[in-house]
Amino acid sequence: NFIKLLLSHKGKKHTAFYKFDYLNEDIFRYDSIVRTNFIPETLTSNPSSLDERFNNKRFVHHLNLSGSLSNVPYNLSVSYQKQEKSRESYTYFIREDLKENIEKGTFLSKEVWFSRGTFSNLINTQKIKLQAGFEITNEKGFGSPFGVTIANEDSGVRNTLTNIDVFSSSEIDFTENFSVKPGLRASFTNLFGNQFYYSLSARQLFKNNWEARAVLGYGTRTPNFDELYTYFVDINHDVQGNENLVPEEGFSSFIHIKKQTDFNNNFSMKNKLTLSYIDVSDRIELITVNQMPLQFQYNNIDKFSSTGIALENDFYYHNVKLNLGASYFGIKNIVDYNTRQTSNSQNNFQLNSNISYSIPNWDASFTAYYKYIGETNRFIQVDGFFENQNISPYSWMDVTTNKSFFKRKLVATFGIRNLFDTTEINTNAVTGGAHSGTSSAIILGYGRSYFLKLQYNINI
Repeated sequence: NFIKLLLSHKGKKHTAFYKFDYLNEDIFRYDSIVRTNFIPETLTSNPSSLDERFNNKRFVHHLNLSGSLSNVPYNLSVSYQKQEKSRESYTYFIREDLKENIEKGTFLSKEVWFSRGTFSNLINTQKIKLQAGFEITNEKGFGSPFGVTIANEDSGVRNTLTNIDVFSSSEIDFTENFSVKPGLRASFTNLFGNQFYYSLSARQLFKNNWEARAVLGYGTRTPNFDELYTYFVDINHDVQGNENLVPEEGFSSFIHIKKQTDFNNNFSMKNKLTLSYIDVSDRIELITVNQMPLQFQYNNIDKFSSTGIALENDFYYHNVKLNLGASYFGIKNIVDYNTRQTSNSQNNFQLNSNISYSIPNWDASFTAYYKYIGETNRFIQVDGFFENQNISPYSWMDVTTNKSFFKRKLVATFGIRNLFDTTEINTNAVTGGAHSGTSSAIILGYGRSYFLKLQYNINI
């Protein structure tokens, strides 16, 4: 069950909205073995199985205020989210449709408070503009050994991670066509030392709607709550956090070249070329630490570097919008773990495309989204050593259509996710002993699914 609610108000100088999301999901695991429970006295049987039900509840409250105070535009948000996962195991007697030996328990509970605020035009001159802001995150988690273990010494443990970030950026216009934008972000947590991130970007405008932009960044990133503490295990997952993670430290650089072209016959296009280079020490990644059963854990990769090129194209013609994108990355990873050095290199190619067509007279539209992920590889841990795992390419496609009724007060959306019914990705996973590669697969999803969404807009 899924419920969404949105309330909004727009005034002359201030606007506000409140959003509420609620999810209640049940996943059943039916035992593959049926016990006959033969009764000699009556020469009958009472078949049963040991089944499980996993319940996931989540709700989110989100309040946003925006407007202007003394010519200073502001945007403030605060949200509260709570998620709870529980497990029920029982003996199910099939003929009687009866549950016995019921055991219930919550194995994960997580609460998150989040607040963000930005204030623009603190300095607002013809040449210089200044913006500042903050982010505050407070996460509390509880778990049992079955699902989420925040620490290893107790069967049910709680932990808290608090982040307070402040940031500022300014835009300096040297000429009408050339500007630079320096930025600084400081992060303070209850678990790590103070972290800082610096950025500098420059933009140059040319004739005929050409634009070039360069971006440089250097700084650190602390592990988040999930990377540190998660030990999430259910019928489909086994993902472990790692309390020994250290912050990432890295450098990034990007060059963007954009062009917009308008034609006379209702046709226009936007093109963007991006060149990138990223170099990160102690990059945090999810690594396969066990093959049978499949288990994952967050770990630091000692060295990560990526060089890439990406092309994005948007085409507009009457009621049709088409997006075509492609990217190619050369990636190198090195994992050390104190003398057990392993490295891998990969060239990853990706394609993405979406097309949308609107029919104004019907108040309807159609959208299709396609993505292709080329061959990749990652680290897996086997008998204490790291090996490379190749992951085969795969494709993914979603389609949706929506129709408005009663002057757009009611909107109905029907869609199909995972149209190609992609459920597994083939790999050459290592299952034991160095270099003993065998065929395996990664579970990607449940398969093709269909959904219907109804949205009613109330104007007060």
